[in-house]
Amino acid sequence: MPLNRLYTALKNPRLLAVIMVLLALWPLTLFVFPTKWDNLDCFLPYRHFVSFAFHNEEWPFWNPFQHLGYPAYSDMQNGMYNPFVQLLFLFGVYDPVSLNIELCGYYLFAVFGIYKFSGLYVRSKSAKLLAILSFTLSGFMMGTAQIMVFIAGAAFLPHILYHVRKFLEKPETKQALYLALFSTLHVTAASPSFTIVLIYIVAAMVLYKLAVIVRGKIKNKEYAVTGYAIPVIVLLLSSGAMLAAYTVSVLEFWPYFSRTEPLPFSGFLLANPFDFKNYVSFLFPLTTLADSDFFQGTDLTMRSGYFGLLPLLLAAGAVKFWRELKVRILIIAFFLFLILAGGAATPVYRWFYELPGFGLFRHPAMFRIHFILAGSVLAAIGFERLNMRHLKKAVISALVPVGSALIVGLFVVEPADFKDLIAVSNFYSEPIHHQLSSYLVLNAAGQMILLTGGLIAGIKLKMPWRNIVVCIVVLDMLSYALITSPYTLYLNVPLNQHTRHFEQLPEEFDQTCTQVNYKDLEQLYEPRTPGLWRNTATLHKSLTNDGSNPTQMKGYLEIESNGGLKMTLENPLFYDIQEKTTLPGDTNYRQGVLWSFEARPDFKVNPESLKIENPSYTFNTFHVKVVNNSDRPDLLVLNQNYHKLWSAALNDEKTEIFKVNQTLQGVIIPAGFAGSVTYSFDSPYLRFSFVMSVIAVLVVVVVLVFLELKGKLNGNSLF
Repeated sequence: MPLNRLYTALKNPRLLAVIMVLLALWPLTLFVFPTKWDNLDCFLPYRHFVSFAFHNEEWPFWNPFQHLGYPAYSDMQNGMYNPFVQLLFLFGVYDPVSLNIELCGYYLFAVFGIYKFSGLYVRSKSAKLLAILSFTLSGFMMGTAQIMVFIAGAAFLPHILYHVRKFLEKPETKQALYLALFSTLHVTAASPSFTIVLIYIVAAMVLYKLAVIVRGKIKNKEYAVTGYAIPVIVLLLSSGAMLAAYTVSVLEFWPYFSRTEPLPFSGFLLANPFDFKNYVSFLFPLTTLADSDFFQGTDLTMRSGYFGLLPLLLAAGAVKFWRELKVRILIIAFFLFLILAGGAATPVYRWFYELPGFGLFRHPAMFRIHFILAGSVLAAIGFERLNMRHLKKAVISALVPVGSALIVGLFVVEPADFKDLIAVSNFYSEPIHHQLSSYLVLNAAGQMILLTGGLIAGIKLKMPWRNIVVCIVVLDMLSYALITSPYTLYLNVPLNQHTRHFEQLPEEFDQTCTQVNYKDLEQLYEPRTPGLWRNTATLHKSLTNDGSNPTQMKGYLEIESNGGLKMTLENPLFYDIQEKTTLPGDTNYRQGVLWSFEARPDFKVNPESLKIENPSYTFNTFHVKVVNNSDRPDLLVLNQNYHKLWSAALNDEKTEIFKVNQTLQGVIIPAGFAGSVTYSFDSPYLRFSFVMSVIAVLVVVVVLVFLELKGKLNGNSLF
């Protein structure tokens, strides 16, 4: 009996897909290795700082450790408002183990999402399994694994598209709650670029539905309009409540954000296109791992659009059903996003650049996931509807490009390089990049073995062709993921080495750096750990000016471009103004230069220095003691970026903060003053809205679980 239950369970495509995906991600799921690059170097420190603040019963309003400080709570990619990450925060300060769990969680969300979305088009379990593996182990999901916020955007995309479709077909309050929940997860977890694109996709779906209503194709036209009233209100109120804190944080930072205007239509915006050269990845994805100028202009993590060799052919076969509207929409979407992914390779991207929001993000290759989603579902449609003869032809047809590539590759490959590739190909060593021809031969040979094995099984063993196709796709996608993962998924350093490093991180802010000039603070990055190199100051709670974060202050970038940053870095955390000039770009820069003080143009620099003692800082607060022995007021500068939510006090008496040198902040110290100066940062609206968002998420989840248990969701599961 238990064996029968196990067999029945394994026939479930979701369970099978979960097993396959966890197997493909084994270095992460078994906690052997950490994930790599941006995940480890950027998203991990952001989340660590936020969780560290919460576990110290403080609000993570201000991160002072990089780029002269920035409002950490307004960082749209630190997970602070993501319910999934908030759940991880409950189990301790965020560390590399948490990072592995979060990333693997997004892959599992993707499994359940594509299962639901593909169910709108196909009914058979095997077709859904094919779509799941084709999407979840695709070139985007494996190749771009280092950008966790991209993987999150891909994971929640099919969930939202599914619930939008269901909501538009039949407006119900329960569907509104589902849509609100997954929209919240998407917005708070994914890169903002994914949210911008998703808004346009959903808008197109809504406009199409309105067009259908206006054209009178619905019998009860009045209900078609009024029936949405209550569900739409529920959708807006619930999503608004769950996103309240996120919205407040964005609005409070917007005036200072450096990326509120479209980027120039040039190199930075157009970096990493999925152009015509990368189309080779549709057939031979391993070639994108090569050290070759052929792929110049597109990073290793952005080159692959693979979603399976047979799924590609099956998706092409689905064109046979072009007359069906839902198939036609998928085909149009596939080619539209394929063109957009090419960036400047076609003029289309330039047209879309003019749309609001499109000029705010780069990496055109991000659109790979959108055409891969369409392609995976088209493959499932082709698999389910094409007859056995067509499926057999698909397997045989695949032999043509594979065999041709293998023959060509054998003629041009360098035996020594190919031998070296095979010799070091294992799942433990740090990969060495080889020539394109070597990867081509390896890729084509592997596919040839799979295809010929499938043909033999079908002809000699008389296995059903649908089973053969599924087996080939499973082995194809799994082998692709396992071979690719050392290059793009995990860092070849034991995970426990990173966890030990995090266990040794200081629990207190480093106060020894407060009297050191910023230009001399880099040594405080130590000790270094492999994979962590840009945001180590945030981990070690030490002041520096370096780091990496897209949440950059507009004023900071201004002084960086006009030369004023050099002057600023000549000073420690607190200093007073000694000289005045209007030349911030002067190469003979000096300490304490004042060149911008618009709020008090009549202010005269005091030639005498303030006595500055015991500077210190903690969460959202900077403190120092000063003595002004002169008979003239002086200007004390805090070497942190200006924000309207900063407040200052002299001996606990509130005083005005002025913007100094375009982005810094200062207070005027009266003549004869002796005492303490305190700078504090607070966001009262965020405190209230954060609590409201957490409560709203809990309420929505509880209501949905209750409705599930009552059987009122007509078979729709939470995932």
